[in-house]
Parts: sequence; C-alpha cells; structure tokens
Amino acid sequence: MERIAWVFPGQGSQYVGMGKEIYENYKDAKDIFDEASSVLGYNVARFCFEGPLEFISQTEYAQPLIFTVSIAYLKVLPQNFQFPIYVAGHSLGEYSALVAADVLNFLEDLRIVQKRAALMKEFAEKEDGGMSACLGLPIEKIEEISKETDVEIANINSKTQIVISGKKSNLKRAEEIVKSLGGKAIRLKTQGSFHSSLMRDIGINLGNFLESFEMKKPKIKIVQNTTGRPTDDPNSIRQGLIDQVSSKVQWEKTMSFMRDEKIKTIIEIGPGKVLSNLIKREFSEISAISVDGMLE
Repeated sequence: MERIAWVFPGQGSQYVGMGKEIYENYKDAKDIFDEASSVLGYNVARFCFEGPLEFISQTEYAQPLIFTVSIAYLKVLPQNFQFPIYVAGHSLGEYSALVAADVLNFLEDLRIVQKRAALMKEFAEKEDGGMSACLGLPIEKIEEISKETDVEIANINSKTQIVISGKKSNLKRAEEIVKSLGGKAIRLKTQGSFHSSLMRDIGINLGNFLESFEMKKPKIKIVQNTTGRPTDDPNSIRQGLIDQVSSKVQWEKTMSFMRDEKIKTIIEIGPGKVLSNLIKREFSEISAISVDGMLE
C-alpha cells in the first residue's frame, strides 16, 4: 500500500465561502457546522460563507472557523481514502490533527481552540506586534537578521520561506534588510507576534486550561510542530501544544521527516491549498493533494 500522510492548514488559509460545497452536499459536514455554532454562540456557516474576509481573519474567529471547516472535510472523506501513517498540522492545524488521531473529540478540541484564540487575541491587543514572511534568503541569513533587529523566527516553512515575529518597529527594520539583500519580505495579516517568546505566558495559561481535558493515546502518530518528529505519547502532545504558541513551527523539518519516511502522498484536509502548494513547490518527491474542491 502507498505510504500517505494527512496535514491540516493553519491560520491564513481562511477565505469567504470555505466549506460551503460540503455543507450543502453532506449531512455530516452540516452537523459539524451546527455543533460548532452551538458551542461558539454564533452562526458558523454564515460567517464562513458570507464573511467578510476582514472579519473572519480576526484571530478569535479565524481559528475556530478554520478548525471547524477542517473537521467537516475530515468527516466526509470518501471511505476509500487510505488511512495515513502520520498526521500533522501547521500551527492551529495541529488541533485538527488531534481529532484525526482520536486524541480529542471535535467538541472538546473546539473549546480548546476557542480558548487559544481568545488568549492570542488578548495578547495581540496588548502589544504592537506582527509577523512577516521572508522569501529567497537562507535560514542562516534570516537568523543573523533576527538577532540584529530583535525579532524571532516563528515558522520555518521551507529552506527559503521563513516567517519572523516581533514588534512592528523591529519587523520594519528586518524587512528592510531582507529586501536590501535581494530577498522578499511580506507583512502578514496576523494580529500579533505569534510563535515568539513574548507569548510564553499565553502558553502557561493555555496549559492550565488543558488540564481539564484528557488526551488519549493517538491512533496515528502525530508529527509535532515544535520538533518535526512523531509522537504517540499524550503527555508529549499536551506539552507540545503549550510550547507551540511561543516556539517555532518546524514545518520544513516535518516535511523532511515525511520525505525521509518515504511518504509518497500528502493529503491536505481543510480550507485552501496553502500547504499542498508549498509541498509541491519545495518537496517535489511527494505528491500533494488538497481535498478543498474535490468533494462537491
């Protein structure tokens, strides 16, 4: 049998209309939307389908909406889809991976995602931070620029696509240096300096909240954001979620591990095609497929 893995997208994959085709065509998907609306206290389907984008891109809405749409896709995968060897998720997407691996159920995990989003929103409102994607320069050069400008590396998506995080004034200086060296720097529409050491207290608060939830041993090994390595230990998973908010997303390590494990196909489950397009561009040995648009 072919060796496959499933991956789940994070914040930034949202778009107006996400999940509408499966909501209208699959009862199981509609049930997920309806259950999420009951927990969150607002009409999830209306927000996903009508937006506007600026509204659903706000952290407190983007995270639970993307998570809900991802799980709706997961629930309506064709039965002939091969079961994966590994699952992984990019930042927020790691919570979707927990449902896929049966570590938590959907409603438990949704409450955690809602809390995480609220904590991150509160943090962002108190500090003038942001994130920028740096393209075209090697990690070693971005590390030098980060030290010089007092920003931090937040996501290592590939060897030449690296996201930095920090105070906006420091980000501006870092962006200018990146551009002066021939790279590109794109300010992201995030509301704070996520995945930086500035968020350690958020991780502690999230950890306190996680104590109310029992995490089961995963049925599928989860390749963690913080290490790029697999685990099936519930304690390691819990600690990884706490550490994740203030640590780098090691996506390049995650994909390199998948490649070294001879994974041939990766299926992106959730809204958009951000991860599958990245895999196609940076890891050509792996076939990448997005379910978004496949299940109409």
